[in-house]
Amino acid sequence: MRSHSLRPGNPFEIRFTTMRGIIFVTAKVGNLSWADMAYTPHLSKNLTTLQIPNDGQGLALVLYLVDSSNGQLKHMRLSLMNRSMTLIEV
Repeated sequence: MRSHSLRPGNPFEIRFTTMRGIIFVTAKVGNLSWADMAYTPHLSKNLTTLQIPNDGQGLALVLYLVDSSNGQLKHMRLSLMNRSMTLIEV
């Protein structure tokens, strides 16, 4: 497990794609392999509205590196996404 890859200063690339109401997120952090995650709003039963950030604002994205063999949290990284990164049409 290469938790040093999530440290600030290491390269971070994220891509968003939408298809049939599902958001697909792919991310590459440091020298780790690309990771993919799918999300659909119906999974968040208590989410009734999603507020779009104002100009000059954005959203926070928290990345967790978890050892899948034992569930241990190895590292966390907070990344800030500007407004243009948070405007995803679903």
